Amino acid sequence: MNQVGLILREIQAALQIADHIQSGHPLSFASLKSLAIYQHEISTHNNLMLDLGTIKSCRICAERDGNSCCFDGAEEWYERRLLLMNLLLGVTLPLQREVHGGCWFLGQRGCKLIARFGQCVNYICQDCRIKITQKDQSHLRLQAGKELLAGLEAETLIMKCLSGHNLG
Repeated sequence: MNQVGLILREIQAALQIADHIQSGHPLSFASLKSLAIYQHEISTHNNLMLDLGTIKSCRICAERDGNSCCFDGAEEWYERRLLLMNLLLGVTLPLQREVHGGCWFLGQRGCKLIARFGQCVNYICQDCRIKITQKDQSHLRLQAGKELLAGLEAETLIMKCLSGHNLG
């Protein structure tokens, strides 16, 4: 199966699981609470990146020459569980690539995903490392860790709710 077929299969699997949840298999209160905490940590991280100017730098880099960290193939890091997290957070998953030469999830305004893979959350490119202080880089990494830990906890609780339903 080619790269496009693989990502579409994972998107379809995530949509199927989300359908299952919406059609009468509600999540536990604990999993919903953990999802809200995860969304808060993502928002805190995004606000920090916005304050430091890294979001703008990322967008410019992705538009500049296609050689950004959001490269064609990065979507292979994403599997149905993380895609499901995005669906639960209200993301509409794209069924085609928008930016030629970029990650499947890269749009004209940046990443279309809310819940992102660890490499996408943690990576600070050379341009940004030059522009922001070591102290600010440490703050970014600390918040990235909080985001990823909250995501792992939410995913674990959600998948526990779905265990035994043969949903992958």
